[in-house]
Amino acid sequence: MTTSDIISHKLSTPGADSQHDSNASSFPQSTLDTLDKDKEFGLSVVDEKQPLEITTSNKDISDYPEGGTRAWLVCVAASTILSFSFGMVNSYGIYQSYYETTYPHVSSNTLSLIGSMQSCFTFIFAIPSTVVMYYVGPQPLVFVGGFIMCLSYFMLSLQNDVWELFVIQGLMFGLGSGMAYVHATNVLYQYFHKKKALVQGIQTACAAIAGVYWPIGVRGLIDTVGYRWSNRVIE
Repeated sequence: MTTSDIISHKLSTPGADSQHDSNASSFPQSTLDTLDKDKEFGLSVVDEKQPLEITTSNKDISDYPEGGTRAWLVCVAASTILSFSFGMVNSYGIYQSYYETTYPHVSSNTLSLIGSMQSCFTFIFAIPSTVVMYYVGPQPLVFVGGFIMCLSYFMLSLQNDVWELFVIQGLMFGLGSGMAYVHATNVLYQYFHKKKALVQGIQTACAAIAGVYWPIGVRGLIDTVGYRWSNRVIE
């Protein structure tokens, strides 16, 4: 208990009015001056025995839709974005096996850097994308990010040299993926509170399952319609 608390307790006891002068004289003058300054600036000592009212500014739980057509459509859209983003990152092994056959003069270590760039830039570009989101909102970033991802695979069908793979499939796709996936994940929490663990699980499961069917689909497309048209179909 501080000195101010002790003084406040003594002055608030019964009969304090009659003993105020004697109590006040028992304290140093510096302490009394401090109390006078507190009263001058509107400060008061809070009694520790009195309960404090705690108010929160958290969003009311009843404000969350917890379902409905719009909320579940957002969940489907977010799951689709993660499926394409991380599904294609996990499918790079199929592309690398094709590149090793097409460009035998390039080492496997060099070609593997393209897949590493996809994963790296997906998370790196999510940081500045989050800052920009506070100014423009998540919708424009998700739209632009999705457009860049689709455009990268269209441009991939037109590439003719190895260095273009680093720019298009590594840098360009990573940029679009980083802009889209982080906001697609966070926007669900505006619609769900009690079910947010469920929708997050659905989203994560879709991204993981995409790592299974995308490689199978990419391999089948390359064997059926060729490399260039397979990327156009994906796009």
